[in-house]
Amino acid sequence: TPSTGAFTTLSASSTVTLPADAISDAMVSNTLTASNLVGSGSATNSVDLATAEVDGVLGAANGGTGVDNTGKTITLGGNLTTTTAAVTLVANAAGSNVTLPASGTLATTTGTWSTSGNTLTGASATAVNEYIGSNSTHDLLFKSNNLEAFRMSTDNPPRMSFLGSATTAIFRLELPNSSTNAIGRARANSWAVYSSEVWKENIRTIDNPLAKALALRGVYYDYKPQYGGAKDIGFIAEEVDKVIPEVVYKDDKGAVAAMDYQRLTALLVEALKEEHAKTEAMANDIAELKKLVTNLAANSGKASASDIPVIDAGNVTVVDIKPATIGQNVPNPFEGVTSIPYFIPKGVIAAELVISDNGSNELRRVVLADRGVQSKVVLSMSEFTSGVYQYALVVDGKIVDTKSMTLVR
Repeated sequence: TPSTGAFTTLSASSTVTLPADAISDAMVSNTLTASNLVGSGSATNSVDLATAEVDGVLGAANGGTGVDNTGKTITLGGNLTTTTAAVTLVANAAGSNVTLPASGTLATTTGTWSTSGNTLTGASATAVNEYIGSNSTHDLLFKSNNLEAFRMSTDNPPRMSFLGSATTAIFRLELPNSSTNAIGRARANSWAVYSSEVWKENIRTIDNPLAKALALRGVYYDYKPQYGGAKDIGFIAEEVDKVIPEVVYKDDKGAVAAMDYQRLTALLVEALKEEHAKTEAMANDIAELKKLVTNLAANSGKASASDIPVIDAGNVTVVDIKPATIGQNVPNPFEGVTSIPYFIPKGVIAAELVISDNGSNELRRVVLADRGVQSKVVLSMSEFTSGVYQYALVVDGKIVDTKSMTLVR
C-alpha cells in the first residue's frame, strides 16, 4: 500500500492490492502499467478498466472488452454504449474491417455515421438478405457533398425520389421537373406497362376517337429557364385534360401535375381506324361512280368514260354527266322489233319515249318507269312501213335527247 501522494514505480513478484482511490489518483498524472490488472472498489469510485490504456489484450473476464490494439479486427463481445456527443470507430489500415454480429446493430439517435468511401452492408445470419436501412420512422436519405441526392420515404408504400429536397413525391418513383438530361430525364431500352386483360373489366372501345384526336393541339415550346430551358414538342396537359382526362394526372389539390403520352396511342389507333373506314366507303362510292360513267359513256355513243366532257375546277375534276340519257337502238336497221337503252336518275317525276316520223308527226308514247338503274325498252314497229323514224327522251316535259332509227320491211 503506497503512502499518500504520487509514486513512480511499484514492483512486486506477487499480487499487489491498491486502494480503490489510489488507481484514480495515479491515473490523473501518471501511467499505470501492469501485465494483469484487476479493478475493485465501490460502485461510486470503481475504475472503468475497459477504457484503460494497456499493452496487449484486456480480456472480458477481467472487466475489459477484448480489444487487441495491435491487430486490424475489433470484436465486440457485448454492447458498446456511449453517452458522449460523438463517437468515431476507425479502421486505420487499408482493407481493415469493422464487423458486427448478425444480431447486432450500429445505431445513432442524434449523430451521423459514415463509411468514408468504404462498403457498409448488413447481412442476416443465413446470408439470405443483404440490407442497408433504418428501422425509424424518418425518411432514408442519401447525400453527395452533403446535399440530398436520393430519398426513400416512410410512406406505405414507400416512395423514391430524386427531387433534391424534402418535397413530397406524388409518384412511387419521381425525378425533378427539368428538361436537363442528367436531372429530370431517364433512359432505358424498354419500359413495360401492365396491360393484360385479366386485370381489367368494363372494357369498351373508345367512342368518337377521330373527333377527340382532332380536338387535341400539338405544340412546340421552350421550357422555362428554371426547368432546363430546352426546346421540345408535345401537348399542354390542361388542354388534354378537357378532351382525354384519363391520361392526365393531378396532385392532391387537383392541380394538373403530369400526363401520360403513351396512353394517347390507343386514341390515335381508333381515330386512324375511323378515318380508314371513311376512306374505304369513299373509295367504294368512287368505284360505283366510275361504273356509272362508263355505262353512260357506252350508251351515249362515247368510246369510253374518258370521252365524257370534263370541267377543270382547279384541283378538282368534275365529270359532266347528263341526268337522263337514251342509247342507240339495237339492232339498227331493224325489221320490226328493236330495243332502246336508257337511264333515268332518281327524282325524275315523268319520263317518256316519244316516237315520230321524218315529218315530226308523233306516232307513239312509251312510259319509262325505271329509276336509278340502267334499263331498256323493247319497241315493236311491225305496223309501220319502212323508213327513217325519230325517237326522243322527254323528262318532266323537256326533251333531253333525240336519235334516229331505220325500219326495213
